[in-house]
Amino acid sequence: MNNSVARLRWLFAAQTGLTLMPLAAALLPPLSDTLIPLAWTLFGLSIEPPMLLAFGCVFHESSKSKKLLAFSLGAIYFSLIFTGYRLVQHFVFRGPLILEASWLLSFVEHFARTALFLAGLCGFFLAFRFSQGNLQLQRSEFHESNSKPTQFSLQQLFLVTLLASIFLCLARAYRYPWESSIFSGRDWIGSLLLVFALGVNAMLASWATLGDGFVRQRSCFVLILALLVGLAYCAASVLEPKTVKSWLIYTSLMVELPTAVLLGTFLVLRASGYRLTSRSS
Repeated sequence: MNNSVARLRWLFAAQTGLTLMPLAAALLPPLSDTLIPLAWTLFGLSIEPPMLLAFGCVFHESSKSKKLLAFSLGAIYFSLIFTGYRLVQHFVFRGPLILEASWLLSFVEHFARTALFLAGLCGFFLAFRFSQGNLQLQRSEFHESNSKPTQFSLQQLFLVTLLASIFLCLARAYRYPWESSIFSGRDWIGSLLLVFALGVNAMLASWATLGDGFVRQRSCFVLILALLVGLAYCAASVLEPKTVKSWLIYTSLMVELPTAVLLGTFLVLRASGYRLTSRSS
């Protein structure tokens, strides 16, 4: 019991640190091309805590009102962090003076993007939860393991087909010749593609680590699928051949890295006695 509490405390401290990574990225010179991968790494690490928050909003035993409160406070907190990124860069590198209205507009835009990101992830987790018999995250000090071979039903195959169709539709819409503006349609569809890739990976990671099954084999299987999902996201996002290398680096740091961190987080939860169990069982 004491070991489980210690693990969860360290996990909470680590998650808090990850949420502050954008502020660390703000200390990097904005015009330094050599430091761009480092900035992407820091931003990629900061993506994992919202993924964990979305998971908790769907699977935790708390009431709907508490989950909604956690969702709202989380969206506000992450929006403030990303707005703080611009604020830190402004004061550290003496950028041009930005009016208060611009800061407010920046916060509103970040809040909308964060809420969309969390809502999209919650949608993936909800689909996974109810397709598996209304799963719920529960903790038991002595959990009886019922490892069984991995099998896929027709319902799950239909879900995979549906997700692939939605992804192809988004990829086609992304290549539409959108007009350049502050709220660019291509920019928002690009955000939806990122949410899609991370949502699929997060759903697979929770299935592999917190369900009944062979965790090691499932985790390896998920890492391979996450790589394929990342390559699909990269292929959908590349508009010019000369940007392929940059997109591959971006994808590995903004999709694969947070997925790997989330997989490790779920393994810590599993070691602490948490499992996804069906209410109908």
